[in-house]
Amino acid sequence: MTVETLSSYEIDGEAASASRGETAVGAGRSWARMLAKDAALIMIGLLFAELLLQLVAPEYGHDFYDHQLTASHPVTFNSDGYRGPAVPMAKASGELRILGLGDSTTFGTGVAVEDTWPLQLKDMLAAGSNRPVSAMNVALQGASLADLCYGYEKHWSDYHPDVVIALVSGNMVSFAWMQRDMAPQMPPYVFPDPQATQQGWRDKVDGLKTELTHAYGRLCLPHFLSVNMQRALYWAGVLDHRIPDPVHPFGALLAHGWTQSDLPRGEAQEAWQVLARQLGQLQQATSARGAKLVVAFSPCRFDLSDSVFDDEKDLPRQRLSIDPDQRLSSICGQLGIAFVDVLPALRSARARLTQERGRTASMYVLFDYNHLDHDGHHAVATAMMPHVPVAGASLAVR
Repeated sequence: MTVETLSSYEIDGEAASASRGETAVGAGRSWARMLAKDAALIMIGLLFAELLLQLVAPEYGHDFYDHQLTASHPVTFNSDGYRGPAVPMAKASGELRILGLGDSTTFGTGVAVEDTWPLQLKDMLAAGSNRPVSAMNVALQGASLADLCYGYEKHWSDYHPDVVIALVSGNMVSFAWMQRDMAPQMPPYVFPDPQATQQGWRDKVDGLKTELTHAYGRLCLPHFLSVNMQRALYWAGVLDHRIPDPVHPFGALLAHGWTQSDLPRGEAQEAWQVLARQLGQLQQATSARGAKLVVAFSPCRFDLSDSVFDDEKDLPRQRLSIDPDQRLSSICGQLGIAFVDVLPALRSARARLTQERGRTASMYVLFDYNHLDHDGHHAVATAMMPHVPVAGASLAVR
């Protein structure tokens, strides 16, 4: 074989290799274009879904919770340590003063501070009376009735409220049981530090991270997917309502007489007995200071109706043996405490709002059967109205 022939073979081989290389590069570019096209289509689909949810279901975009925000609403504390406008200790002439006691349901988890029932009640009363009206929402997340009573005796009674309104939740019944042998203490109210300011680049970086996280929390699609996945898991039986620790039965179900194989049968009854003693102590404390005590139970969403709409977590109702509304009403009747049944107000408000809006009003924070939304707080405030005296002189001993 000649040198020229070898050179010809070499040239042909190099050309073939080059051709195969160009083909591989072309195929790679084609796949890259296809992937880029698919990614663009997916992004457009996600963007369209987000925009659609922002229009038809904007409630999914207000789900961010941390120490600064609740459902994307600011959480700030005044100089006296509670949420909402600070009320001076000295009362104005003829002023009607309301003190709201409770846990997160009254504190306003999931709503803006002005939407909480104590402040909505204040606005309602002020609109229908010539008297100055003030309201202090000194509820705190995770607070027990015993600790709230202690806080009233040691501190809040100095503000001379005319009416003390306690909205009892199922969680508070559980706390009554869990803390039955503990001495009450002042709830950990938050007092802002006037010296606390952001300084340095690290604080700025942390602030930027917080802002980005809050912005993500305003997106509807991630929360929509998360909530509906949980709904599916409840209905599929993967998630359930079992109380994991019978010694510490956190949640609202103990107040409803939840039955569970490893949960002592009489525990719910005993929890209500402890709560009754705590209510008696609160009644004595308010009566001794000339204030009127009003008590109500904060229903769970599944208490409103038997519909799937209100039982979106597929709670087995046959395992509930106590009607907490009736139980608290009976306790208040025995103690001579004014009791407000807010269930009719919630149902009536829902019926009216549903007719006005053309869709069923939730009355509760999205996918939450404990915490009320703006409409739910408004209904509670409406139910409280007839039990608050607006005429005549102030009731409290100055």
